[in-house]
Amino acid sequence: MEDSGDQYFHNFPQSKSVDAVRWLPAVTAFDRFIATAVYDQDAASSAAASALEIHSLTLSPSPVSSNDSEPRLHVRSSWPFPSRISALRSSSATHKHLSVVAATVAGSLHVLSVDPVEGSIDSELSIADDRSLHTGVVSAVDLLEGGRECITAGEDGKVNVVSIGEGRLDYRRVHDSHGLVSYTAARSGSPMEFATGGLGFGVQWWDQRKPGGFVAQFKCNWAQHKAPGIVHSIDIHPSRKHTCLVGGSAGTIFAWDIRYQQQPILLSGVGHDGGSLPFPDSEVWEVQYDNHVRYSSVNSAASAKVLPVMACLENGILAVLEQGEEPMLILEEPCAINAFDIDPQNPSSKLSSSAAISGAPLLLRPNPIPIPSSSSSCKPSALTIFAAKGYKMKTHKASAKRFRVTGKGKIVRRRAGKQHLLAKKNTKRKLRLSKMHPVNKSDYDNVIGALPYLKVNRNAT
Repeated sequence: MEDSGDQYFHNFPQSKSVDAVRWLPAVTAFDRFIATAVYDQDAASSAAASALEIHSLTLSPSPVSSNDSEPRLHVRSSWPFPSRISALRSSSATHKHLSVVAATVAGSLHVLSVDPVEGSIDSELSIADDRSLHTGVVSAVDLLEGGRECITAGEDGKVNVVSIGEGRLDYRRVHDSHGLVSYTAARSGSPMEFATGGLGFGVQWWDQRKPGGFVAQFKCNWAQHKAPGIVHSIDIHPSRKHTCLVGGSAGTIFAWDIRYQQQPILLSGVGHDGGSLPFPDSEVWEVQYDNHVRYSSVNSAASAKVLPVMACLENGILAVLEQGEEPMLILEEPCAINAFDIDPQNPSSKLSSSAAISGAPLLLRPNPIPIPSSSSSCKPSALTIFAAKGYKMKTHKASAKRFRVTGKGKIVRRRAGKQHLLAKKNTKRKLRLSKMHPVNKSDYDNVIGALPYLKVNRNAT
């Protein structure tokens, strides 16, 4: 592990290729669980090559310093799959069991129940690869809000909604293009709405309350009459469900607002004039909104800007983009970075999987990172965990009511309480709840990390 300011990461070599990684919701303060889709190219049989592994991430005393701790990654359980995993998602809600949904290149769908304390895989529900659900590769899966339904999209042009019941899976066909259109990405926007993407940078918006097909569509070839573009990944922010973030071929990343269907905002790729990050001619395998990145400027037009974006590419780049700002290169690997995930419960923690092992821990910095020369051969995969120190608050709305900045730029806070009931409280209680207390300067970074719009003077006394 190496540290640079308030950011650091750890590298964990794996003996198998890691195709996808997903955080699982935390129910205890001691262990964090990670789901990985792995593939062993040297396996004796194809049936033993693919598996889903559950890893636990724990902190252990550092051998270098007794005051520091280092994360350790341990395999808690493994579940074999009949074919290679092509898509992986995990539930964001914590129930009696954690749900992990995986689809395969053969067309099967699997829902696994993971014990939230032990990390063991207790049961599996599946729809076999009998061509009933999909014929061929299932390109994308995503759980709808609540975790009782999921959507699937495949290269065969079929879109399904699968109901997860007690002991069985039932699916309903939403659309079937009979192979005329191929879907390569899907993302849930609400319990009834979702987005899909495919060839030609086509993006579709679906509403289950309106049967008969998609309700909105965007189709444009950003490659300027070159080879048809493909959408590889879609993300939708919970607070901006009308906007789809899209990543695809030729380094293309754009935002599509269904309210302005033919006016996408191009962030990267062919035809994009801003930024110098080498995104063109490289596939963008995954994009996600990065909730931990602070906004560079906050003004009345901030709500109209595209939120900060993290992306991983075929050329081994993991980077953060912000509209109107220079891209920040986080990591550069000698092989493709297949996938990454940002912890929704702690946005400062990130996962990524790549197709090669780095020879030594790498330093996280905004400049290109040199690849150690000690790794001369390209071995199978590495699972890298990225983290930055942050401050967790329940909601921005609740936090904004508690924290203020004085005229001198100092941060003060109000005691937590039901401020909206002040009118019903006695005078003594009102004064006690309304009194502002100075925040210790050692906590400034934590508060600013959660409320980046605060204009703070760190030198104020």
